[in-house]
Amino acid sequence: MPNLTSNLLSVSSIAKSGLATVFIDNICGIYRKEDVVLKGEPLLSTVESNGTYKLSLEVQSNVALKTKCSEVDLWHKRFGHLGKNSMELLKTGLVDGFTDKNLKLSDSCEICLRSKRSGPPSQVEGGATRAKNVLELIHSDVCEVTDALTWGGHRYFVTFIDDLTRFTMIGLLKTKNQVFEKFVEYKNLVERQTGRQIKIVRSDNGGEYCNNIFVDYFKKEGIVRQLSVPHTPEQNGVAERANRTLMEKVRALLKESGLANRYWGEALYTAVYLKTSLRLKPSKAWFPIRPGQD
Repeated sequence: MPNLTSNLLSVSSIAKSGLATVFIDNICGIYRKEDVVLKGEPLLSTVESNGTYKLSLEVQSNVALKTKCSEVDLWHKRFGHLGKNSMELLKTGLVDGFTDKNLKLSDSCEICLRSKRSGPPSQVEGGATRAKNVLELIHSDVCEVTDALTWGGHRYFVTFIDDLTRFTMIGLLKTKNQVFEKFVEYKNLVERQTGRQIKIVRSDNGGEYCNNIFVDYFKKEGIVRQLSVPHTPEQNGVAERANRTLMEKVRALLKESGLANRYWGEALYTAVYLKTSLRLKPSKAWFPIRPGQD
């Protein structure tokens, strides 16, 4: 066809001329209509309009979509994509309603792979032995979330972790200078609820902890400060690992739910609740408030 000026063919024009166009794999064939034999009903059909074939799909708003998911995978997602070793605890009766005793968690959870990638472990060790009493040692650290601000304009969060029970509470921060305010709130609450007093606070050398307000307050309250060596976050490992664990859960919860990053504050409170609830049953909890309560 020497007069053909384009290498694009119109399917609708070919159909109107009495021919049939068939697409199979990476091949497009044009046949005489009488040579094409159709078997079975079409999976989908549409009608040509102005040279194009538009699909008209109507989805009812009240239709619920469900995906097939095993019980163990469902609980894995409910607990913010809990690790495999921790999932083994569910078989001990720690969670009401979990009945799958033959636990077989998949090793290829895409959400976990996307949320929990990390580098090689550090060889630096630090810290003292485990505390023997509640509030004897509190670990604290501030973490910045760079993905987005929360709806309330928060960019940071501070963690307070009891060394004995690993009971964790957090506070959302707009600026780092709010750490002292959150610590005083935390101290007043936990000491009143437990009848004990905070003895030691371990943190890094960040300016939010190393300032005159904190120094004077600790002297007044008789609280011992333990500061990690500069550029050695491993010595504040309990708080650092908690930040990592919580943010892994936050990313997993947001990816699983499809929510925007600015919901990380709500996801963080959920992650703290899940983390603490697995460690302490409600009947044995030493703290009569919601974990992560701000």
